[in-house]
Amino acid sequence: MQRYMLGLCVVLAAYHGILGFVSTAGAVELEDPERFEIVNIWSGASLGVPGDLGALFFSEDGNTLYVVGNAETSSSALYAVEVTRDSSTGEVTDFGPADTTTLVFTGSLVGLDTGLEIGPDGTLFYTYWSANHIGQRPGGFGGDETVYDMAVSGVPSSVAGLTFSPHLDDPATSFGQMQVSSWQGDNIYNIPLTPAGGGLFEPGTAEVFVSLPQQGTGAIQYVPSGIFEGDLMYVNWDFGEVRVLKIDPDTGLPIDADTGEPTLGTSNPVDELFAFDMGAGPWGLEFDRRSLDFFVSTWQGEPANSIIQFSGSGFTDTDDGPGQTDDGGGCGCHVLRPQQATGNALLALLCMVFLLRLRSRAGSGG
Repeated sequence: MQRYMLGLCVVLAAYHGILGFVSTAGAVELEDPERFEIVNIWSGASLGVPGDLGALFFSEDGNTLYVVGNAETSSSALYAVEVTRDSSTGEVTDFGPADTTTLVFTGSLVGLDTGLEIGPDGTLFYTYWSANHIGQRPGGFGGDETVYDMAVSGVPSSVAGLTFSPHLDDPATSFGQMQVSSWQGDNIYNIPLTPAGGGLFEPGTAEVFVSLPQQGTGAIQYVPSGIFEGDLMYVNWDFGEVRVLKIDPDTGLPIDADTGEPTLGTSNPVDELFAFDMGAGPWGLEFDRRSLDFFVSTWQGEPANSIIQFSGSGFTDTDDGPGQTDDGGGCGCHVLRPQQATGNALLALLCMVFLLRLRSRAGSGG
């Protein structure tokens, strides 16, 4: 009987794992699975974009997704991928196919990375790692490239992510303040821009906007709506996480956890998890302004060299509901999905029965 029960336990445990009822290493987890979900995952290879994947950027009409492939290498390049949307909701339902993906431009340095944005005067801004340069193309994707050394501005090691703040204005450009992350450290910087003519902008001296709790910051993007509206979403490659930095809407500054006050350059900001167990790691991110869904690309990571689509009421609903607060999108705890909890309970019950059976037989001398 012992052999029978042991065999049954092993078989059911294997079955339990095959069905995906338990969380396995490398499976993406959400901090708030009630209000967010993963709806699609595409491999870069299926879209004709070579890994490792970097920056993501939707065109203004939402019909094209720009993706950096072979990020941080001498063969890095930007690709244009077709977008398919639901005719009623506008939600992205597919990318590609691969034979419709086109090359936009190749990197002139090593290598195109995870920052890609349209800035003042319609100029395209993007980052190079490990060259620690920012590229600019006046007029957008078809413009001629000029590069700027960010070491001159005081950004250490290499610039990674790039965005423009919806809260802070750059006086010289009357545009949002440019902000960049540096993977080597844990800082996000404000970078003032000075118009240099012809749609080009000279980066000024870097100012620390915030010191984050962990090294490995990649892409940075402000959340356009929902429970995190106005906060700064960012990815952490080293720890395989997507995180949210709380931003004070009145000042545009991070909130210091000790004082509760908006504080420029704080090293102890209010900061929380959005997704985790992504390996090493998530690198690019982008919000779809038409559907309000959220996309993350992976540089290796779990799943490797892929684009992940997140959706859910948390991107559209500003009502936190019973027991929730405006301080974030979750309870601050790891919540199991219902099928995970059911599976874990089943396995625990099986093991309990098995152990009780063994104890009973031992007590009877059998």
